[in-house]
Amino acid sequence: MGLSLRAAPERKIQVTRNFFIRDVIFLIITCVYLLVILLGFKKINLVLSLGFVFIYITFVGVVLIQNKFFNNIEAGEEDIADQTVRAVEYSNLIAFKR
Repeated sequence: MGLSLRAAPERKIQVTRNFFIRDVIFLIITCVYLLVILLGFKKINLVLSLGFVFIYITFVGVVLIQNKFFNNIEAGEEDIADQTVRAVEYSNLIAFKR
């Protein structure tokens, strides 16, 4: 990450609030699960490790769904923006012909 910051120092890094909250929630869930395992069972066995796999698969699923949802919203906004630009250009064309 430090190398990428040096490669493009003029760019600002923006964190999307929804994605950040999603990541923090899954981090907390994973840490609480690990704490419960360490305090209750003292060591991790195969069944308990499958819980981590399940958390990871759930995380990936949520990321994919959330990414698709936000891409659909952005695509819809671009379509409306394109339509607005075309409408303005068309109205300018009509005004020019008069």
